Amino acid sequence: HKEFIYPILIDLLNYIQVQTGKRVIITCGHCCPDHNAYLDPSSANQTSKHLLGAAVDFYVQGLEQQPEKIIELILAYYREQPKYKGLK
Repeated sequence: HKEFIYPILIDLLNYIQVQTGKRVIITCGHCCPDHNAYLDPSSANQTSKHLLGAAVDFYVQGLEQQPEKIIELILAYYREQPKYKGLK
């Protein structure tokens, strides 16, 4: 009965914000089971990582039409962070 967001998501979104100099807007984060079912009642959605605080939907203001830049930043984050460096 507590909301939780995985710390890696916070670190990653902060990294994107610093690297771009633009605001990261979270449109969906942690969801309770009722809200999650309301958003998508399919059985496949019953295991959504949003239920665990392990997923967020977001966009970066001003880069809405350039998702490839955000993907590259996410990959760069994992290449640069010592605890992830060298992992596949």
